Amino acid sequence: MHDRAINALYEFVRSNREYPLLQRSPEYHRSVLEMEEAMSDLEKALTPEQKELLERCISARLVSDDMDSMALFTCGVSVGMELAFCGQL
Repeated sequence: MHDRAINALYEFVRSNREYPLLQRSPEYHRSVLEMEEAMSDLEKALTPEQKELLERCISARLVSDDMDSMALFTCGVSVGMELAFCGQL
């Protein structure tokens, strides 16, 4: 499948399926709140240099996580297409 089509589908799913699904999840909200509180506590204890290093680590992790999500999504689309082609869906 063409990269632009996959990217468009991925963005559609994230905006119109994933986000609304997560918004209904109390566990998701609890997890986000716990993460924000822990980050706030951590940042209070860090020097400016340590905060900069933390921000670089978080930024790199977000890029890596997004790439992982896109790879998993692409695999799911591929499997779905294969099953549809074989008449299994």
